[in-house]
Amino acid sequence: MSARRAGRRATVCDRLEGFRRAVADAGIDWDDDQVQVVDAAPGESEASAADRVARRIMSWPDPPTAVFAINDTTALQLIDSFERLGFDVPTDV
Repeated sequence: MSARRAGRRATVCDRLEGFRRAVADAGIDWDDDQVQVVDAAPGESEASAADRVARRIMSWPDPPTAVFAINDTTALQLIDSFERLGFDVPTDV
């Protein structure tokens, strides 16, 4: 793993841990099964990875009404994915 990728991974882990603490501090139950990572497979674009995750979570019996994205790029890709799937952002998600 490159130093740059390792640094990004550490940042992602730190941000996720901060989000978990904020959720706990708000008295909301945490469910690890609801944590989905938008991580492109080799040869896959980040946009395709976002589409894959958006399709997965919006097909859950109780789909989310909000998401927490680690960074702005991922947030924008997910917004595009939700809209391509026919969901209205910010009404549905």
